[in-house]
Amino acid sequence: MNKTTTRQPLLQVSNLTKSFGGLIAVNDVSFTVNSGEIIGMVGPNGSGKTTVFNLITGFLRPDRGLVKFDNVDITGWSPTGVCRIGIGRTFQASKPFLHKTVLENVMVGAFCRVNSAKQAQEIANDILQEVGLAVKADLLAKSLTIADLRRMELARMLATQPKLVLLDESMSGLNPTEIAELLSFFQKLPSRGITVFFVEHVMTAVMNLAEEIIVLNHGSLLAQGVPTEIVNNKKVVEAYLGKRYVS
Repeated sequence: MNKTTTRQPLLQVSNLTKSFGGLIAVNDVSFTVNSGEIIGMVGPNGSGKTTVFNLITGFLRPDRGLVKFDNVDITGWSPTGVCRIGIGRTFQASKPFLHKTVLENVMVGAFCRVNSAKQAQEIANDILQEVGLAVKADLLAKSLTIADLRRMELARMLATQPKLVLLDESMSGLNPTEIAELLSFFQKLPSRGITVFFVEHVMTAVMNLAEEIIVLNHGSLLAQGVPTEIVNNKKVVEAYLGKRYVS
């Protein structure tokens, strides 16, 4: 994607801070995600990545700091309110309704925007076709593979019609072929008007997908830059990547 294109700030995080008891999980973190971008966030386990996602999407309230989306202060909003304003997310562990069908699971997301079951079903069917799960629409979610559960969760999120998606380790547990398929899908989202902000440990995927990378360590912002800058950043290599990523 052409980085010279003028983009407007979509998500602005300023001085975000969250503690649990005496542990500072997120410490004065600030960054901006512009519309149409694909931004990755990486860091060691426990560095605060999922906590940042939880603070943005209302699953946690910050001790301090500001979250703005599309020029609206959404700091401390409920997850439902955050979803309705246009932010969708996935979770490290899929959270399906196991005894509902794939179609019914995705319809849950569609009800964020529509009240009619008929409309919700139409939206869900269209998205299941996009993610390659149309043939499994009538199966119970509990019968799906890990890869298909990931696809179903993505479909449910997309059914909410988000402007921004937060993807939390969506490629975890997948084989290289499955990862490549998801990468191709994610790369197409900006062309549909959907900005992508993702957390991932599969570094080959990060390097192929992200335009810029945010690096957290011990809850603080360690670095931010394009992939080539990040893999050659000595502090990032020491804290997270290891020497094998240095070009």
